[in-house]
Amino acid sequence: MASAERTRFRYLEIFAVTPLLAVLLSLAPPRVSPREQQSMRAESPRRTVLLAPLLAAYATLDYGLEHVVGASTLAVRRHQTDFLNRLYPLPIGVDATGEFHLRDGEQILNLHPDAVVVWEHSTDAARSLGLPATAIGGAEVDLEARLRIWTSIGALTGNSERARRLADAFRVEREALQASLKRTKESPRVIVFNGADGGLGYLGHNRFYLTDELRFVGARNAGPSTWGLVDVEAVARIDPDVILLDSTISDQPPGKLFESCVWRIVRAVRDRRVYLMPRFNFFTPPLDEPLLLRWLAEILDLDATSSIRRRYAEALFEIHRAILSEEDADALLFVRENRDSAGYARFMRRGSIEDDGVDRGRSDAGVSCASWPSR
Repeated sequence: MASAERTRFRYLEIFAVTPLLAVLLSLAPPRVSPREQQSMRAESPRRTVLLAPLLAAYATLDYGLEHVVGASTLAVRRHQTDFLNRLYPLPIGVDATGEFHLRDGEQILNLHPDAVVVWEHSTDAARSLGLPATAIGGAEVDLEARLRIWTSIGALTGNSERARRLADAFRVEREALQASLKRTKESPRVIVFNGADGGLGYLGHNRFYLTDELRFVGARNAGPSTWGLVDVEAVARIDPDVILLDSTISDQPPGKLFESCVWRIVRAVRDRRVYLMPRFNFFTPPLDEPLLLRWLAEILDLDATSSIRRRYAEALFEIHRAILSEEDADALLFVRENRDSAGYARFMRRGSIEDDGVDRGRSDAGVSCASWPSR
C-alpha cells in the first residue's frame, strides 16, 4: 500500500475507535431484553476477529464483545479507555492481532475464528493467508458509506433489526435537526487542528472527515488542499471564524492559544472562538453523529439555547440503557477545557465550579501573554 494510503487508513483507525462519549466515568449497566439479545443470532459468528476498527459498532449492535476473540492492537488499547469498556468489556484474553494490518496469518488462525472482519482492500491478502475474511466496506468517510458498514455489522452479528431501527431513528433526528438550523447569508469559515501530543499538530485539509458535517450545519471547511503542520501565519491568512481542536490525539485546551501573544493575530483566537471538540465514534453514526452535529450547530450560533447535555443523556439511555451523570457530561463536553471559549457557559451545568456567571469568551481583558508554539 502506498504511503499516502497507509496514512489515510492510519488516521481513520485512530479516530474511528475513540467514541464521543469516551470519558464517561460512572454508568449504570445496560438493561437489554434477553429475547432481543437472542433475536436473529443463531447463525452469527461465534469467534470474530476485528481487524477493521469497529469494536464500538460491534459492541453496540451485539450487546457486547463476547464473540470477539481478537482485534487490532490500537482498537484494543482504545477500547480499554473508553466508556464502552465499562458497558461492554473486552473478554479476558482477547488477543491483539497487529497494529493496523495483517501481520501474521498463523497467529490469527490460532484463534480459530469463523469470521475475520477486514476492509475491502485487505480481503485478498487475508484470504491468501487462509483467513475466513469478511469484507465490511472501504473505510469511506461519507455518511451513507458509514451507514452501510453499520448495516453490515448488524447482519454479521445477527442484529439487522436493531441496526435498521437505530439507523432509521438517526435519519429522523438528523432531518429534524436540519430543519431547525439557523442559516446565515455567509457560511462561517472553520478550520480543524488535528492535534499531536505536546503541540498543535496538523491543519485539516478541505476534504477532512468533518467537511460534510460542517456543511450540514451551514459552515465551510476553510482548510488548505493538503495536509500541513499548523503554522500561525498560514492560519492568519485563512482568517477563520472558528477553530476546532480535534481531541482524538491530543486534548490541548483552547486557553493555551488565548494566552499566546503570537496567536492573537488570528481573529478566531482574539474572538475566543476556539473549541476543543468532544470525541465521537466515526463508525457508530446512529449514536454519535447527531450529537456531533448538534454540538457544531450550537458552537456556530452563539445565541442559541443549548440542549446538548440533555440530548447526550437521552441518546445514551435510548441506545445503551445507561445513565449519564452531570459530572460525566462535563467531562465528555470538555467543560473545564473550554471554559474560556466564547459562549461555552451555555454547556455548563448550573452550580458547577466553571459556571460562575462570567462568560470569559466575550473579552480578552486581563489575560497575559504566554509562550506557545507557532506551529
